[in-house]
Amino acid sequence: STLLVIKNRIFTFDGILSVCEHTKYAGICSGSDYALGAIAAGKSVRKALEIAAELDPYTGGELIVHKGV
Repeated sequence: STLLVIKNRIFTFDGILSVCEHTKYAGICSGSDYALGAIAAGKSVRKALEIAAELDPYTGGELIVHKGV
């Protein structure tokens, strides 16, 4: 999967090049469901990434949050 942001618009592309535009948040890869669930529950983006890293064995490493992208 690929995530692309152009002029504050968020798009994801899957393996068959299906394109989806997202209105608020988007996530890709194994921990994305955990992170998006945490965001929906009111957590910050950084906290949502920390939760995903805690719950998903394939998510982790250095977390970098870019603001105003």
